[in-house]
Amino acid sequence: MKYILSVVLLLALIAIAESRWHGHHRHRHHRHLEKLHSKQRERDHTSRNMEWDFFMLVTEWPFSSCEKENATHQHECVIPDIVDGWVLHGLWPSCNNGKYPATCTQEKFDFSKVEDLNDRLMKYWPNLFADESKTSFWKHEYEKHGTCAETVQGFETDHDFFKVTLDLRDKYDMGRVLSDQGITPRVIPYKGADVKKAIDNGLTKKGCATCQKVKGVDGYVLMSTTVCLSKSLQLIDCPYCEQECYDNDAVYYQPMN
Repeated sequence: MKYILSVVLLLALIAIAESRWHGHHRHRHHRHLEKLHSKQRERDHTSRNMEWDFFMLVTEWPFSSCEKENATHQHECVIPDIVDGWVLHGLWPSCNNGKYPATCTQEKFDFSKVEDLNDRLMKYWPNLFADESKTSFWKHEYEKHGTCAETVQGFETDHDFFKVTLDLRDKYDMGRVLSDQGITPRVIPYKGADVKKAIDNGLTKKGCATCQKVKGVDGYVLMSTTVCLSKSLQLIDCPYCEQECYDNDAVYYQPMN
């Protein structure tokens, strides 16, 4: 009888141990799948080939950019004295399905090829991160996005890419677009709907206004805007917007000084 009880007890202990081992194994396996899915989402956001449909011209309000970065302490963000308006983030070849091509060739950024554009780049396409070199942002944007634009006439060289992008920023100066519609920097927030309407009316096409939460701000902050262009650089309605301002949200478009 004692022998039978011992055997039963031993089998019970083995079953409990096995159950705990499988539970731990499933937990580790689940976390591993989460990482895999996360990486898959990153991969899915980029196209697997160089085919794309339109350009996104993205500009940022530097006050908002630095407000966000300095609140998170990820970078020391400083607005150069020469900057007095909206600055470029980039010109991005994009797909209608939300994906985009990236790093389409192995060509590397060479500042000497765009050195004649330095003054315009410093004013309208600066690196706001004081802990990085001034050219690192241009290098990133060209190698990731500019190399994918080279299949379009007028973008055959890196100089073409930067000059055309700077010219587009001047043509669709978001500070002017917004002010012409009565939206100017102020300490009082706007409604998200009014900001979006101003952009669409000013462009006569559907653009994008991106808003984000920033620590210490009671509402949302206008971070960036997007103008969409065909490959022939004609204005088009943006097929989609990311992190778009909500109509009823309080949106801050604050003065830089």
